[in-house]
Amino acid sequence: MQALEGKDSVLIFEDYRKIKVLSSFSPVHVPDNNWAILAEIDLNEAMTPLSSIRNNIFLVSTIISCFPVSICIPGLTENHLAYIQIKRSQ
Repeated sequence: MQALEGKDSVLIFEDYRKIKVLSSFSPVHVPDNNWAILAEIDLNEAMTPLSSIRNNIFLVSTIISCFPVSICIPGLTENHLAYIQIKRSQ
């Protein structure tokens, strides 16, 4: 209805199936006609790429943050073992 009044917008609301949808609408200027264009997509479907990007960023961040720890642990263990051997030999 808003598009027929000359407004354009993007809204999220429940459709006739009671499922949230992302809806975009705009008036279409055709001489002697009052037309509008409307596009809708399920909100879950529209947000899937964002969820995938978020999950990939989390995975890469976790791997990157574990890398320095994996380098330090063997060095700490090696130093600790060397310290124990020195103490035993004294």
